[in-house]
Amino acid sequence: MDHNAFVKPENWYGSHYELCFELGPSGDDATLLSALRCLWSLPQLAGPWIDPHAYGGRTSVFAIADDSVPMYHGVLTIPDGHRVGCLTCVLREPDGSDWLDLCIPEGMLELVYDISYPLYFSPNPWMTVLTRFSFPWHHMFSPSVSFAWQS
Repeated sequence: MDHNAFVKPENWYGSHYELCFELGPSGDDATLLSALRCLWSLPQLAGPWIDPHAYGGRTSVFAIADDSVPMYHGVLTIPDGHRVGCLTCVLREPDGSDWLDLCIPEGMLELVYDISYPLYFSPNPWMTVLTRFSFPWHHMFSPSVSFAWQS
């Protein structure tokens, strides 16, 4: 992916197309860190970098501070060969679950696809490509982890 496109703030704006993983009860730091490491170790992902301007440089170390996890930025290679900026974010629900989200900002998607609103499958064939994206789920997480794409 072009460095200038990756670091341009406008490409990170807008809503996100997300793959959400429900990891289990909130507060399990070991499971969360393991999930981050597993996800970012996939060959389809390059990164991560906390600061998008670090793109292409040394990758960031995963950390949890004060029950908070920073967003990690990277590049996702999707099955049709396009490379788009992506990020992971973590939601820790009080008295609920920990969630790990792999997010593709619409600004990044618009660099490689025409996007039609509202977001329905028929005018947006890229959505079908993303929903058929193949990750080795069984190697990444325990069978109790659930996931689903959301737009």
